[in-house]
Amino acid sequence: MNSDVMSHDEKIAFIQDALEKGLKGLEEMTTVLRDMSDCLEDMTNHYAELANSGDCGFWDPEKESEVVAARKMIADVREGLASLP
Repeated sequence: MNSDVMSHDEKIAFIQDALEKGLKGLEEMTTVLRDMSDCLEDMTNHYAELANSGDCGFWDPEKESEVVAARKMIADVREGLASLP
């Protein structure tokens, strides 16, 4: 699955479709997704804090495509997880 190709709604639909098909190990999958989104958020926040410190120059990390994509992925995963029963 390539996150650059799937839209927000397609990502949500993918998660919901997996649920409807009775995806084996759903509990483990949701735990892994939560852990991964937490780690991605921690790493993105750490990077943004470093960039904002001025120790490496001055730029707005929130405008970088990688940071924008990471924050969107975190929101998409958490929204999908919130829809779980």
